[in-house]
Amino acid sequence: MEGAGSGGRAGAGAGVGDTDTRPDVDIHLLGPVRIGAGPAADLVGPPKERLVLAALAVDAGRPVPRDTLIRRVWDEERPAKPYASLYPLVTRVRKRLEAAVPGARLDGHRHTYTLALAPERVDSHLYQTLTARARALVDTGDDTEALELFRRADALWRGEPLAGLTGAWAEAVRSLLTGKRRAAHTGRIAVRLRQGHFAEVVPELTALVGRYPAD
Repeated sequence: MEGAGSGGRAGAGAGVGDTDTRPDVDIHLLGPVRIGAGPAADLVGPPKERLVLAALAVDAGRPVPRDTLIRRVWDEERPAKPYASLYPLVTRVRKRLEAAVPGARLDGHRHTYTLALAPERVDSHLYQTLTARARALVDTGDDTEALELFRRADALWRGEPLAGLTGAWAEAVRSLLTGKRRAAHTGRIAVRLRQGHFAEVVPELTALVGRYPAD
């Protein structure tokens, strides 16, 4: 996943002691691809439209070359007229985005498309920001606040990333995000062990081994 910024929303800027455990985001990739904030978030339509949104959301705020977008959506099996096939998909995603997310835009300019949205309004970007802050707190010895950030980050997950989407690009993103979650779980357990919570951590370790048996 490339890039992470500050969206100024509750999820990224709220204090560690806040009671909201599921920060509001507008684009959801950590599970089925959905759009909209909170309970109103909805699926984005057919798989190709979801792929277009996901392919732009991983680079939220940055231009994605048109050919890169085509490759992410179709892999090597691009249609006979890829640009003509891409355009209506982008148009439908733009309409859904602008209707569901106030202030968001999908801009096209000089053979690129840009999801004009602060990165941390995308759950995968916010997840990486929160876990990076948690690790920084661990390094300074602030275990309590680090655990809170790990907890808030994990609450963003709703299942397998990009659930239901196929293709080499989707699988690569899914694998990358799953690896980041595994690393965060390991870091959180290490903090718990350092605090002396040995008995409480055993079930977590067992669950972790069950989730990632190959590791």
